[in-house]
Amino acid sequence: MMKYKINVLIITYNQEGVIGRALESVLIQKEWGLNQIIVCDDCSTDNNWEVISRYVEMYPNIITAYKNTSNLGIYGNCEKLVSLRGNADLFYILSGDDALCDGLFRHVHLLIEKKHIDVQNKAISLYFDWKVVTPKGKMIVFRNDKIEKGRDPFRLRYRLLIYNRSTFINSKVINQFKPVPLDKGITLSEDLFEFQYQQYSEESYYYSYVGSMYYSQLGISTKMRTKKNIEENIYKWEFFLKTFDLNKKDVAYTRMKLCLLRYSVKPTLIMFLNVLLYFIKSLDVKLGIDLKNIYFLLRSLIKSPFLSCK
Repeated sequence: MMKYKINVLIITYNQEGVIGRALESVLIQKEWGLNQIIVCDDCSTDNNWEVISRYVEMYPNIITAYKNTSNLGIYGNCEKLVSLRGNADLFYILSGDDALCDGLFRHVHLLIEKKHIDVQNKAISLYFDWKVVTPKGKMIVFRNDKIEKGRDPFRLRYRLLIYNRSTFINSKVINQFKPVPLDKGITLSEDLFEFQYQQYSEESYYYSYVGSMYYSQLGISTKMRTKKNIEENIYKWEFFLKTFDLNKKDVAYTRMKLCLLRYSVKPTLIMFLNVLLYFIKSLDVKLGIDLKNIYFLLRSLIKSPFLSCK
């Protein structure tokens, strides 16, 4: 079996307690095409850089590390890391507080062999499943299987029916990545950065294997229930309405998200009914129905009147 070169790009900031776990989870893949681990520390104020430096000393031929002289923010750091990506057949972007599952790289090669994927000449993305690990140790698996049914990858990602976690892209995809606006809120930067996986892929493939772990309540998402963040999210969805050529059902989905955000700030019966109305209009059997997303929607509707935004 041919082994393809894989570079793992790790963004990290103030993660001295978990960055070692992320690095170890990549290093155990080294028999299956691991070429380089490229780490970009976003000017950490803890001992994160010292931990990374020890790993560089132990694995100088595999790990290359950079430390920013000033904090660039998550997606400023992502863009710098992409610019430092090196040469490889496949790339994986990993957060320093997440981890890969043992055997992932082997299953990457099994997928390529099984599907006869042209890694060298086509712009391709490879999707695997992932799981959330809660602070109490509960595990929730998220499947990316909708990608294999011939559905539009961009529409699936737009609606969070697939995720970029546990997703590999090849050089023909990442070479097309463009800078995203960094001054309009992290949620807009995040989506515009991640949409590029789908926008620039000619072919997308799926393999049923849990490839990575996301540890909840560790990262920035734990601090994103503020009034400022809600305002940034409203701006983001309004931006999408103006920017993307959406069909009627995706427009309804976008308006549902806007109504839900406004409801979270000022819950009224009219806004509650608008959320349900746009939800019904947005249903698209061609994309498939995700019960987890319906659950999170209903939970948001129930919880919003009882939440206060700072």
